[in-house]
Amino acid sequence: MKSNNGRKKKKNMTLREWAVKESPPAYLVLLLNGKLGRNDENDEYISRIFCNHWQKAKNFIEKANAEKGKHSLDDFVIEYPDEEVSDALTIGFINLLNNIDINLLNAKRYKELVDFCKDMLELFENDEDTKSEWIGRMGDGLWEQDPVAGEKHFRDHLTQRNDIIMGYYSFQLLNAKRWNDAAEALKGYEDSEDEAIQERFEWLNERE
Repeated sequence: MKSNNGRKKKKNMTLREWAVKESPPAYLVLLLNGKLGRNDENDEYISRIFCNHWQKAKNFIEKANAEKGKHSLDDFVIEYPDEEVSDALTIGFINLLNNIDINLLNAKRYKELVDFCKDMLELFENDEDTKSEWIGRMGDGLWEQDPVAGEKHFRDHLTQRNDIIMGYYSFQLLNAKRWNDAAEALKGYEDSEDEAIQERFEWLNERE
């Protein structure tokens, strides 16, 4: 009988096994592969999986930032020996982070939404438009928990004109049927080319 001197043959890891051991972001993508959607029955399921595994992915990113410096989300890469797989995992993770807020909002996980938006502002270098998007999405989560806190959040970030944040704020005002407050808030934005702002004016005009 041929001896292996007590050594066991190294088992080739599957992609899932590799992700579990080496890359929490990749594992999160694999867990949600094929599960992402916008129907109500999926939102809680997706949100639960995401929230259960986000902390490990966040810790992984924080460690990478400490070693390599902070980058934008678009520059984030999941490194895997197979370049095609690496690209697929990377795109999947970026898309997940850019869209999970909708699932969290629909699942009424408002605190988790606020915390996630804070994480995105802290974990990545964001340009002004991206930063405004996360601030706006955070405002939605705060508003759903407490409209007073949500309104303060929006006003604190609208000391200067910001079409993106105003889009989120005016939506909440209109959704609450605070027509006069929405009209007042939107003064000075009549020339905006932002689609969300244009939709808010259409909403107001239909009301009239």
